[in-house]
Amino acid sequence: MNSTFYHWGSLVVPLGYGDPHLNKQSGNPYGAGFTGGSSDRPGDVELTAARIQGDRLARFAAAVAAA
Repeated sequence: MNSTFYHWGSLVVPLGYGDPHLNKQSGNPYGAGFTGGSSDRPGDVELTAARIQGDRLARFAAAVAAA
């Protein structure tokens, strides 16, 4: 799917390997996610991953805007 985004000129900002949160059960460097599983709501681990990725995206967008 990323290839389509790149074709449209999008920039994809994944969670990356740099955050220690990846050592927890949500360890996906491609981005935060939630599949449902045995719960209908994401837990603290998944929400923390989403917040980390959102913060990373905001910092990236600020850097692009300043350039």
